[in-house]
Amino acid sequence: MMIPRLITAPLALLFFAVPALGQNNGWRPVSPEEFSSETALVEQDADAEVIFWDVRVEDQYVPDKGFRTNLDHYIRIKIFSDRGREDNAKVEIPYGNLSSVDARVEISEIAARTTRRDGTIINLKQQDIFDQDVVSGEGIRLQAKSFVIPGIETGSVVEYRWREVRQDSLTLFERLQVARDVPIREVKYYLKPVSAPGFRLSMRIRAFNTTAEAVKEAGGFYSLTFHDVPAYVEEPYMPPEDGVRPWLLVYYAGPEMSNDVPRSQYWGRVNLRTLESHKSTFKKRKSISKATERVLGDASSAVEKLRRIYTYCSKSIRNLSDDALGLSREERDDLKENKNASDTLKRRQGYSYEINHLFLAMARAAGFDARLARPARRTNPTFDKSFLSAFLLDSEIVAVKLDGGWAYFDPSLQHLPFGMLSWEMEGEEVLIVDEDTPEWNRIPASRPERSRVARTLRLKLDDSGGIYGTADIEFTGHAAAFIAEALDSLAPEEREAKAKEYAVSRIGPSASVESVTIENLGEPEKPLVYRLEFTVPQYCESTSRRLLLKPNVFANDTKPVFISGSRRNDIFFRYAWSEIDTVHIEIPEGFEFETAGDPISIAETGDLGSYSGKIAFDKGSRTLIYSRAFSFGDSGKLLFEASLYARIKDMFDLVHAADQKAVTLIRSDSL
Repeated sequence: MMIPRLITAPLALLFFAVPALGQNNGWRPVSPEEFSSETALVEQDADAEVIFWDVRVEDQYVPDKGFRTNLDHYIRIKIFSDRGREDNAKVEIPYGNLSSVDARVEISEIAARTTRRDGTIINLKQQDIFDQDVVSGEGIRLQAKSFVIPGIETGSVVEYRWREVRQDSLTLFERLQVARDVPIREVKYYLKPVSAPGFRLSMRIRAFNTTAEAVKEAGGFYSLTFHDVPAYVEEPYMPPEDGVRPWLLVYYAGPEMSNDVPRSQYWGRVNLRTLESHKSTFKKRKSISKATERVLGDASSAVEKLRRIYTYCSKSIRNLSDDALGLSREERDDLKENKNASDTLKRRQGYSYEINHLFLAMARAAGFDARLARPARRTNPTFDKSFLSAFLLDSEIVAVKLDGGWAYFDPSLQHLPFGMLSWEMEGEEVLIVDEDTPEWNRIPASRPERSRVARTLRLKLDDSGGIYGTADIEFTGHAAAFIAEALDSLAPEEREAKAKEYAVSRIGPSASVESVTIENLGEPEKPLVYRLEFTVPQYCESTSRRLLLKPNVFANDTKPVFISGSRRNDIFFRYAWSEIDTVHIEIPEGFEFETAGDPISIAETGDLGSYSGKIAFDKGSRTLIYSRAFSFGDSGKLLFEASLYARIKDMFDLVHAADQKAVTLIRSDSL
């Protein structure tokens, strides 16, 4: 058994080191156990582990200045490996006007130190703290205080602390994270509610993906403690972060949001408040009626009337929420405010919610029962009506009574066709606002055939095993919306580069795309189309007598969807989708099929989806004809527990294996 280095040191060092730590500018003592530990306690294979993470959150009211929030952070980490040392060597603390917390953030009182296993302490020097620009995971450029942990090495204990002040801020619907990218032995939040003249709201705390009990502490604080928190690990096709990662929602509320209030009473109040805040939207106006009459024209059916109103709002009203406009913050601040739907109509521009309000007003002017609706979103934790807060109903769409049921619309979504909603809302609960009693409903999820990728290839094979020809790739529904959103703010040459990137990522790096045409961008009622001409030299594996040809060219360089043999998180798919591949490959003279016409294995996917494919050969034109059809989400289910991972992985592995099936061509002179 290996003896920890600290124990082998002279006893004088042990007794000297610990008191010194406790006397060093507010640092908490490092215990002998923290020095001597060789492996993590929460997850034994971890490269580093947080020993403790304390955050003191205090809301304050400063006379003549307003509200602010002080957050004092203190974190201690044990380093177990070189990788852990590298991952934790640099610290970046964002500051400035941060949209993530909707406040101006100031950082001060930064301190850091490393305690090595021999008891040596190395402190961070203030001159080694730098201001720099960093880029967040969303591609947003931020300012940050940055420093490197001094003297960090394997086996050491590193710790740092800082004060964060958020001006003009309260912890009002504030997310406080509990997990980090390394496991944590203990997380402790201290929360102190604001005390201000006339302020009568109470602080509330809601835990997501975890549980905790608040404990009253000295000085007006309440604490919540979490033990043995696993690392937050990202996996392919996992739920959005807020649905997986443990976190706290801190907010203020009045007695009407108490757990003692009947659920129906609370949501009735939300309904009334929503009606009250949208009075101007619901008010009848002549300008709306006249515009609606012009837009409807000769439309006769209810669906056609709604379609024309939808198209008008989507196409004729400039969407100020569209990032492709490239408006600066100053330009947005200078925009004149739309006070109601008539203003949006008159100015022919508005933000997403204003476009939806105009659609609602015009639908009502056309005689429809149209209501404002507040949907839950799949990017949030699972919606639960027992949580008496409208926080998770943070979007607005329009519900229209059609054929005895509700149909849902959001014309601000520029890349989705009439009748489809954002994938975040499909399949979710929705509160339909009503003059009397609100109605709860569930938004239907789109069928796989509405989000389709259809690839049609016409190719020729040369004597050396290379292929060349054309590919027409059509995207519809959600599949098209993701691509259109990525393309709409790019220059034409950048769009072409994205299309080439798509082809090469699937065919392989040897593919050379000679020409690209992109059609119907900005026309969601039509398929978004990539038209490509490409060449792949030596596409086939070859011997002196044979060529091994994979007919599913656009799956040639794809990898299995799921690699890992185990799974920590649930499996989550954004939307149901389908794929159709049709490939014609003209075979040169001098080759015959050794395995022509062999069927492709059918992956039995049960309620998950379906897969089928086949190969045929037209002797007259010497053309191999390959066809493939795949769909997922046929049952409407898109979220699966981690315990079902093996079944889902097996299904996708079968599909991948079928996609990789090859046929063998043999040279005629070898027969």
